[in-house]
Amino acid sequence: MESERIKFEAYKDDELDSRYIESVVDLTQSAFSAKDIPIEEDILDHILGDLTVILALRGDEPVGFGSALGLENTVVQHGAAVDPCVQEKGLGKALIDCATLLEARDDEVVIGGRTQSPFYVKYISEKGGYPCRDRETNEDLVDCLRELANYYSPDSELEGHVLRKAYPEPLYKEEDLLESQEVLSEFVDSEVNLFRGDGILAAAQTTVETLGRAIIDAGYELEYAGEKVKVDCGKSNCMDADKTLNEMLDLMGAAESKATTLDMLSLRRDEKSSFSNLRTYDEEFEKLFRMISSN
Repeated sequence: MESERIKFEAYKDDELDSRYIESVVDLTQSAFSAKDIPIEEDILDHILGDLTVILALRGDEPVGFGSALGLENTVVQHGAAVDPCVQEKGLGKALIDCATLLEARDDEVVIGGRTQSPFYVKYISEKGGYPCRDRETNEDLVDCLRELANYYSPDSELEGHVLRKAYPEPLYKEEDLLESQEVLSEFVDSEVNLFRGDGILAAAQTTVETLGRAIIDAGYELEYAGEKVKVDCGKSNCMDADKTLNEMLDLMGAAESKATTLDMLSLRRDEKSSFSNLRTYDEEFEKLFRMISSN
């Protein structure tokens, strides 16, 4: 099977390449099932402004984005959308994780966001986050939920993890809302009514190392100058994995203060690939690190 190449580009603080904006609006609306929802104004709020946007490109065609911004105590995972033609391949999670890495100020980070989608709640749950019916929400995250509620909709009522009337209208068509509401009810104790615009606030405590490993383990290969930048084993205690992760985080950190196109994050997906046939390219990483640091 032929590999699918997807390149990640990073933009900060309102500097998303203007030639991509219309395409991002179109792909975002195609990712949600309600017609012309979200509206263009709302999409632009998620890709322009004081935030980080990671754009996934297949050739010159945008096929997804993830965005994040930093509040006082929380990195808001502000938005994400993936073209239906490349969904269910881990791309959305990788985009969110990359955007979050570029907004993280400390090694430990609180992440969170607002959603009507089971995808995001499950993403947060996989990171040991909340809501979770089997575990009471960590007290440290209660302040995070209030911060998220004040950011998104300060006049809305917050009941547990349910933000009442968080959206002016539902993001999905009726049959999808019914399915989503059933799934989300498994995570929250409070009644949630997506049809009237209720949203779920989800949050977790994580680390930049965890986020970096999630990108590496997603099954995508990072490339720079045509060379793979990847570990040759998937074990968490593998020294090569640690070295590659640290170098990747250093590189992304070096690019953090710039509206930088991260050309080294050119990703290739091959459903038949495995960790056993991947290798690290330390010299290429070091070269790129020196190049970015000198800019």
